[in-house]
Amino acid sequence: YGFEYPFCGPGGAYGPCWWQLDTSLATAGAKWTNQEFAENVLRNFILIQREDGRIPLHEKTARKSRQKQNSPLL
Repeated sequence: YGFEYPFCGPGGAYGPCWWQLDTSLATAGAKWTNQEFAENVLRNFILIQREDGRIPLHEKTARKSRQKQNSPLL
């Protein structure tokens, strides 16, 4: 379960995983220097978004990714 595109992880003891809050903060800054990267991070969030619209906190609480063809934004 996880992202299909590159992302920013918290690093350190957390390992190579994504956390919604850390990724969101890093993306807010990255959008000014690498727009394509920032757009792909948003695509990742679309892939793991729950049916009720919420984004899971981290990859261990995420469910399987949605199929790309199910989202008009991808």
